[in-house]
Amino acid sequence: MNFLSLSKNNMKNRLLFLMLLLTTMLYATKTPVTNATIADAMMAATNGDTLLLDAGIYAAGINFQYGKVITLKSAGNGSVVLTLQISPTGFTSTNCGLIFEGLTINRGTDYFIYGDVANVKKIGFKNDTIQNVNRSLIRTANAGYSIDEISFDNCIIKNCGSNGWNFIYPKHIVKSVSVKNSTLYNYTNGESFFYPNQTDANNVFAFTFENNTVYKWGKDNSRALCNTRNSYSTTSTYVFKNNIIAEPGVTTLPNMLNATGGTLTAQKNLIVNYGTYNETNLTSSSITDLTLTDLGLSSIGFTDAANGNFSILSSSPLATASTTGGIIGAPRWLKVITSAVTLTTSVFPEGSGTVFPGRQHRCRLSA
Repeated sequence: MNFLSLSKNNMKNRLLFLMLLLTTMLYATKTPVTNATIADAMMAATNGDTLLLDAGIYAAGINFQYGKVITLKSAGNGSVVLTLQISPTGFTSTNCGLIFEGLTINRGTDYFIYGDVANVKKIGFKNDTIQNVNRSLIRTANAGYSIDEISFDNCIIKNCGSNGWNFIYPKHIVKSVSVKNSTLYNYTNGESFFYPNQTDANNVFAFTFENNTVYKWGKDNSRALCNTRNSYSTTSTYVFKNNIIAEPGVTTLPNMLNATGGTLTAQKNLIVNYGTYNETNLTSSSITDLTLTDLGLSSIGFTDAANGNFSILSSSPLATASTTGGIIGAPRWLKVITSAVTLTTSVFPEGSGTVFPGRQHRCRLSA
C-alpha cells in the first residue's frame, strides 16, 4: 500500500472541501426583505443565502426551495413573527433546507411545517421563540425521503401541544436531532418531543440533548423526549448532558428516552419528578446523573417556573454542576451575584423623625 499516495489524496480532498466552503461563503448574500417581497426573494436566493426579515407579521411567502438551504433571520429592527404554515407540495423541492434565526413562530393552530418536501439537508432554529403550535412543529406524512439534520440552539419552546401529538413527527428518515441551550415548557397535552413515524433499521441516528431546561413536557409514561423505540439502527447514539428535566405535563411520568439498541451517554443531568431512560438491549449505557441530595438541595429553586422564569442564582450549586464546571440547564437562566451589598438607612434632614416599617420617609442609602 502506498501511504504517500493516500496522504496526497486526503490532502486533495481536504483542499477541495475548503475551496467549496470558501466559495459558498464568498457568494452567499444577505438580502433585506419585507412580508411583501419575501416570496420573490426566496425564489431568487441561492444556496447559503440569508434573508433579513423586516419587523412584522409573516403569514405567507416562505417555503423550501430546490437545491437551496436558506437562512431567515431577523433584521434586528423589531419583532418578526411567523404565523404561516410552511406547506411544500409535489415533492418538487429536494436537497433543500430552512434555518430560522431570531424569530418568533406563533401559529395559534396546528403544524408549522407540514407537506410534501423531498430530501432535506437541514431544518434549524436558533435564538427563536416557538409558541402556540397546537400540534406538531414538524410533521411529514410521506415515506421515502430523508432529513439530514434538525437542530435547536438557544430557543424557547413554550405553550405548545394543546391538540396533542408529537412535537417532531416525521415519516422522513431523520439522521440527527440536536437540542442545545434551550428551554422547553408547558407541553402538557403533547406527547413526545421526537417520534419517528417510519422505520429504517439501517439509519444510524444521533440524538444530542445538552444544557436544556425542561418543565412539564409530555402527558404520560408512554412518551419520551426521544422516542425512537425500535425505529432506527441499533448502533444509534443518544447523548444527554447538563440538563434540568423536571415535572411531567400531567401526573404520570414521561421518559427521557425510549429506545432499542444503541449507545446511551447521560452525564450531569438533574431529573426531578420525571421518568427514566427506558433502554432495551443497548450496546452500552453510561449514566452519571445528579440528584437534589447530591447537590445539597431540597428543590431546584426556580424563581417562578409557573410563569416561565427558570432563573438560577450564581450562588446555587446548580451554577457549577455541569461537566465543564458551569451551569446545568439552559445558560440564559443564570443570574450572577458578584458580591453582597450592605444598605444603611438614615433620616434626612437629621432629627426630622425615625425610620420605621410601614411609614414613608426620605432616606439616604449608602453602599
